[in-house]
Amino acid sequence: MKKQIYAVLNLSVYFWLHMIRKLYRIFRPPEGLLQFQENYREDNVFSLSAEERALLIEFQRCIGCGICSINPPGMEGGFSPQEFATTLSRSLPELWAIRDIISPLGDCSSWKLNCPYAVPLEKIVEFIKRHSSKNSNGQIPIG
Repeated sequence: MKKQIYAVLNLSVYFWLHMIRKLYRIFRPPEGLLQFQENYREDNVFSLSAEERALLIEFQRCIGCGICSINPPGMEGGFSPQEFATTLSRSLPELWAIRDIISPLGDCSSWKLNCPYAVPLEKIVEFIKRHSSKNSNGQIPIG
């Protein structure tokens, strides 16, 4: 009988300790995310909103057929729309490196008219412009 009482008391103590810890976690800020962002800030790793994560899936619909790259307006020299969709939007920490290439681009809304998979090329350009300007530490990574 003593062992049963000890077991029940032991379980109840640990149960209430667990509940108190759980309540404490609800009311404090998520330390893991803040620590992660601090650790990887120099590597240009940044968080994305839910809408941006959904857009990344749309960006990956590009199969690289090259139809959008046939005489795209506003692309005299430089990269083609296909290259924005297949390569330049894939490596998020290195978006800062193409800031000078993408900043002079004007209206890109006519690019998607040529795309058989309706890849939102103008949204890719907006996404790259937005994140290449705000997440740059100005250093070229070595290696």
